[in-house]
Amino acid sequence: MQIRETWADYSKAVAITLMVWGHSCLSDNIILRLIYCFHMPIFFLISGYFENSNQRSLLQTIQKNAQELLLPYLLFSLLGL
Repeated sequence: MQIRETWADYSKAVAITLMVWGHSCLSDNIILRLIYCFHMPIFFLISGYFENSNQRSLLQTIQKNAQELLLPYLLFSLLGL
């Protein structure tokens, strides 16, 4: 049984709220610019916190991600052209 980290859930909820608010604003002001500075990087930081790097080395992680992400990307890019 895994225990959820409640702080991560709350952080993601705040980031989602800021993202929706930032994309729905029609005016350009300093608050909107500040929201755009961190509303997506916060998702990457939280995901990186939960990445279990003890199981794989950096090279293995890069190879796995290349196979899972880059190969389909290249395939569909070629098909799209």
